[in-house]
Parts: sequence; structure tokens; C-alpha cells
Amino acid sequence: MPTVTGLSCGEFYRSGGNEVTVEGSGFKGASRVYFRDQNLKEYDAQSFKVISDSRLTLIAPKVSDLGTFHIYVIANGQKSTTPETTVTVPDGDTMAATGTFGVTNTTTAGNHNKILSVYAPGSLDEFGKRDLISEIKKHKGNQDWMEWRRERVSDGDLAWFDHQVQVWGQA
Repeated sequence: MPTVTGLSCGEFYRSGGNEVTVEGSGFKGASRVYFRDQNLKEYDAQSFKVISDSRLTLIAPKVSDLGTFHIYVIANGQKSTTPETTVTVPDGDTMAATGTFGVTNTTTAGNHNKILSVYAPGSLDEFGKRDLISEIKKHKGNQDWMEWRRERVSDGDLAWFDHQVQVWGQA
């Protein structure tokens, strides 16, 4: 069964076209590599090449939204998994006598295949600008988000972005 343990980067361009290296195991015989968004919509990689059983490279697809995606590999008819991660969650009691102190350790799938879609430098066409204004409105007053987002806008679009934040993003 294929397993994804890491990616060469944490972001890809919404417009697609940039290369991402996927690390893991069980990639020989891969027949499909795709990105899945939060709404479970799937986007096939433009292309991919298996370098070895533990590494493949892909060309990111064009996607319709910004946000979080997960990359999956289909090899020999099986969908990739990610290593499990131990997390601590509240268990609803605070009973010190049981030794849990209100928490329990459990496992969950890891985020080793998680990647974020962003605008490519200089790619803010009218459609992209409209989307970004919607994001600014949604995060109105959130200075940390505004700074994080500003770092991802190309130099050519910074003046436009700063103006939109003044118009739409002030608390």
C-alpha cells in the first residue's frame, strides 16, 4: 500500500504548473496522483513521474480554490495513506484516580500529504483579485492573517493589495 510521508514544499500555485516531490513508499506501479480539497473535489496532477519506490515528482494541477489540499497516490489499485500521529484529546472526566487527568491519547492520520494552494507571483488577474477581496472581507480585522496573506502577494500586486486592505479589511 502506498504511504505519503512528506512533500518537498507546503504550497503550490492555484494556477498549477509547479513541481512537487512526494516522499514515501509503495509508489512503484502508481497509476494516478491527485489533489483533494476540503470539499472532496479531486484534481489530477498534470503529470507525474515515479523516480523510485519511495519518491515521485508531479506537476501540480490548476485548481479552482485557494486553501488546503491533500495529495494522494494510487498504486496497484490502492490509495495512499499517511503515518498515524498520536494526539491527546479530552475524555470528559477529570478523574485523577484513573491516571488520565481528563485526557486520552489516540491516533489519527497525519498531515504528511497536506499542501496549500496560493496565487502564483504576478497572477492576480481580475478573477483572482475578486477572490482576494472576498478573503480580505472574510478576515476583516485579523491583522495576523493580513500580514500572512501580504507575504504571498507578488511585488507587482502589493500596492493593490494594501489599498484593498485599507478599504475592506479594517476592523
